[in-house]
Amino acid sequence: HILLWGSGRSGLVLCGVDPGVVWCSPTHRSRAMPLFPYSYDGYFYAAGSMLFGGSWQPLTKSTKLASLHPAAKSLYFTAGVFCAAWLNVALDRDLYVFTAWGLASGALLVCCTALNVTVVIPAFGVAKSTSIVSGLAVVTSVGWNYVLGASMRSQLGTWAGVAIVIVAMNGLVLGKEEVTERSVETATAGLSRVSSKHSTGVDDGAPLVVTASEATADGVSSRVDMAASTPSATSAGRGGAGFSSAHLCGMTLICGVMAGSVIIPMDYADEEFHGIVFIPSMAIGGVLFAVPVSLGQFWMEGKSSFAAISEEVRLDAAPHGMLAGAVWCVGCACNIKAIDDLDYATAMVLMQISILVSGTWGIVLYNELKGKEIFLFFMWGGVLVGGALMAAYYGTTG
Repeated sequence: HILLWGSGRSGLVLCGVDPGVVWCSPTHRSRAMPLFPYSYDGYFYAAGSMLFGGSWQPLTKSTKLASLHPAAKSLYFTAGVFCAAWLNVALDRDLYVFTAWGLASGALLVCCTALNVTVVIPAFGVAKSTSIVSGLAVVTSVGWNYVLGASMRSQLGTWAGVAIVIVAMNGLVLGKEEVTERSVETATAGLSRVSSKHSTGVDDGAPLVVTASEATADGVSSRVDMAASTPSATSAGRGGAGFSSAHLCGMTLICGVMAGSVIIPMDYADEEFHGIVFIPSMAIGGVLFAVPVSLGQFWMEGKSSFAAISEEVRLDAAPHGMLAGAVWCVGCACNIKAIDDLDYATAMVLMQISILVSGTWGIVLYNELKGKEIFLFFMWGGVLVGGALMAAYYGTTG
């Protein structure tokens, strides 16, 4: 017998020659005969999804994007995803196939991004919102394993690993205080009461509703000044400050579920659309939905004229926003390849290590953490990696 193996679209496949008979396993994922039940290629691609998935967020903190309107960020980000999605097609036109299921993935991506940057991040801050949404996405991805009928080595071990991942993600942002629209709203109220007491000379004995870091007028003023230097959202009804706690919890839950379901429509498409060939269809869906969603955000703020929108959509920020989208797209391609070789939940759990990558970029580029904070960050990062590997091991059968 002669046994040959090679790399197909979805991983390693086997071919062989028996006396008078030549056979080769199909290249489709569900019917392929991989060299190993779960190829090590999957972990290589998972590492790529961690690296690129954690490298696009720091780009959004550049001076060009920091003060850009969330709707404009979403437009440029989606445009970057769209451009990067065609790289494979540019190299090989045969890789282009279209499926309507890609439109569903694009819609989930756009709606999740819009909800995250418009509501969740303003309410909780970048670090905490990333931890919350990623935790919900991990739980959602494991839940999809049940829906899709994927088998696990141990359900208890898988959920234990997921729990460790969620605890570690919260540990990574523990004690990291950020200026959010809700904290600015509280600071503004506190400053108003301070000013009122000083102007009237009356002390009503009522406590000020301010945090420890806002106990002085200077501390309150600095937060209000910082809010004034960025596009106002609270007055227009945009952002976390304009919603009740119940509404915030509901929208954050929806955001996390969508984040954990972006690639799921691929599993319902025919086999020929599985793999990285799915990305162009998703990019087309992203562009089709990004424009009306972004215009809807502007309209809700009372900005319906071309002139008003043009003031918010700064063209000089387009390259930075598109670069962030392109980097995310590369990470998404790696994630899809990891899903092909492993399974949906395992690939998604491993991808959450991207939070550690993103945080490291923040330390190196922006000096976000110093001294003891860096030690605690990497300590929790080690816990995160351990939990992810545990969930990956018990979440598969190979």
